[in-house]
Amino acid sequence: MTSTKKGAARYHTFTESSPDSMMIVEESGRFIAMNASARNMLGYSREEIGELDLDVIGARSIRNRLPEFRRIGRVRAEGTLVRKDGNTVAAVFNTAAMGDGTFQFVLGQAADKRFSDETVIEAVPLPFIELDLSSRYMGVKSLNRQARSLCGKAKGADCVGKSLTELLGVAESEVKHLVDAARACRGGVVSRTWIIKVGGRPERFFKTHLKLLGQAEDPTSGALLSLCDVTDEAFVQKELSAALKEKTLLLKEEQHRIKNNLGLLVSMLSLQRGELSDPRCAEQLREAQSRIQTIALMHEQLAASLEVKKNLELSAFVGDLVRTIERTYLSEDAAIRIDTSVEALVLDAKRAAAIGLIVNELITNALKHAFAGRSSGTVWVNAEKIDGNLRLTVADDGDGLPSGFDWRRSGGLGFKFIDMLSQQLSATVAVENEHGFKLSLRLKI
Repeated sequence: MTSTKKGAARYHTFTESSPDSMMIVEESGRFIAMNASARNMLGYSREEIGELDLDVIGARSIRNRLPEFRRIGRVRAEGTLVRKDGNTVAAVFNTAAMGDGTFQFVLGQAADKRFSDETVIEAVPLPFIELDLSSRYMGVKSLNRQARSLCGKAKGADCVGKSLTELLGVAESEVKHLVDAARACRGGVVSRTWIIKVGGRPERFFKTHLKLLGQAEDPTSGALLSLCDVTDEAFVQKELSAALKEKTLLLKEEQHRIKNNLGLLVSMLSLQRGELSDPRCAEQLREAQSRIQTIALMHEQLAASLEVKKNLELSAFVGDLVRTIERTYLSEDAAIRIDTSVEALVLDAKRAAAIGLIVNELITNALKHAFAGRSSGTVWVNAEKIDGNLRLTVADDGDGLPSGFDWRRSGGLGFKFIDMLSQQLSATVAVENEHGFKLSLRLKI
């Protein structure tokens, strides 16, 4: 439930039966709530409240002054109101700017002198405390019945002059920081969350709003403090944080387990490959190892994340992948190099895995076939974001494909694999076969 709705519910509970005419109004002037006395005074039913604003009842001048009321904090203003039947009534608005962006009105006829600033603050359904900032300890100047109840005091006289540290157990430094923040923002409303424990009662979490009264630079100005109990929300957030932490640990453990199992499978294939006498079969096992290693790298990247993620940072993933391919296919003194230029893009794990497998197929294919009979060569891997699309390019300066070669129809298993993965990504593929082989892949991200 939003704070506005909570405020309306509390307003109804505390004020519906009050003989005073009371209402809550938004900054725009729209009515949120109006008690029975106010409805009778203006001639409107409960169902009509949502259609009313200050302009409708002839209080445009009051509505125009709401920003001023917020700056002052508490104010008494007079105006002429229009009832539903068209008759007018002179009224006095005793107004308090509440911390949640609304205004509390206690309304009386102009001839009625019994309304005062204390009346409107007393009627506010949240704890309100006025502070005297001229005192060393920023003592309490006045407070309403909700604040007295929070402090565990029956009478305001038991609270006046005392500090919030004495009444609510709030550290003096926290109060000072809140006041300093209000002054720094030139008198605007500032908020903090305080833990309050009074007497032997359990500690509660309160969202506090503080508004300076008067000029921000005036050290003797007062301040109005409102408090809203958010203990239930705080405990929910704490439980969610604990659940998220547990989920993170479980996910990390799962990714580690998958990576280790895939690593075991790679080792088994390596042992099996060492026992084969057929070079073609051995090469096919090495290709299978490389593909499995690509998937294992993806799970290693996921396990390394500090948060629960299903995304991968592409630059780190491709960088690790290229280093693994170099260890598998190139000797330390090889003159063939792999040059990578990959932007720091974040992709979901599914698409990152598909791109990693495509990169693996293209690089390994180049290392096996592009530089036949040559001692040197270069493979380039580039990935960048252009106009909301990812453009991936893998190219080499090798011999290229034979003239008229259709890589989709005539290519081997690796090219068929690339075609299948690109379709899964809904990506467009372009191939160039001049001065080496170049494949470019573009997909929406």
